[in-house]
Amino acid sequence: MLRLCFFVSAYANRYASEREEWRKERAQLTSQLEAAAAKSAARSHVASGGALSDLDLSREELSHLEREIREQEAILAGYGKENEKLANELKQANIIALLCY
Repeated sequence: MLRLCFFVSAYANRYASEREEWRKERAQLTSQLEAAAAKSAARSHVASGGALSDLDLSREELSHLEREIREQEAILAGYGKENEKLANELKQANIIALLCY
């Protein structure tokens, strides 16, 4: 009987420890989710024509968003140039195809 009480106590301690780890992990995940939701709301606001100054953001958050926007604009400009290049190549290929047939 004493041995059974020992095992029950050991499992109860282990369970309590695991529950505490789960609580911490849940709090961390909840925090990450809230941060992602706030970031998404800020992006939606700016995408719909709102100004970054309308948002209640810290300087660090504002700086981070501005940096991300600049990076995305650079990526879009690169895609635009590549698209223009490919469109010109396609026009040339169409002209060559028309001349050959």
